[in-house]
Amino acid sequence: MARLALPLIALSLALAACGESDSEKSTKAAPKPAAAPAAKPADEVVIKDFMYRPANAAVKPGGKVTFVNNDSAPHTATVQGGGFDTGTLNKGQSKAIAVDKPGTYDYVCEFHAFMKGKLTVK
Repeated sequence: MARLALPLIALSLALAACGESDSEKSTKAAPKPAAAPAAKPADEVVIKDFMYRPANAAVKPGGKVTFVNNDSAPHTATVQGGGFDTGTLNKGQSKAIAVDKPGTYDYVCEFHAFMKGKLTVK
């Protein structure tokens, strides 16, 4: 019986040493939420696989961005409530837009509402 008790006691002590005390848990920092990806300077946004790439683009006021549809379906890049609208772009078509007013423009595809992108003008 003594032979069995010693290994069990050693195992119990080893497992207890692996745990954290309440004071150790409270001093650890909580993980920070992931930051939104920064806007990438872009003069072109490619539409492919039902996605805008980059999804978060940036230009200077008056700068141009060309939307290029490399997908099999027609798409748009449309800011709801105004801002810009590429109109329908069929496969292989493109349209350049220029935005003069600084701000953040969230756009969607009028045909596929799950497709979302953002253009930051600053």
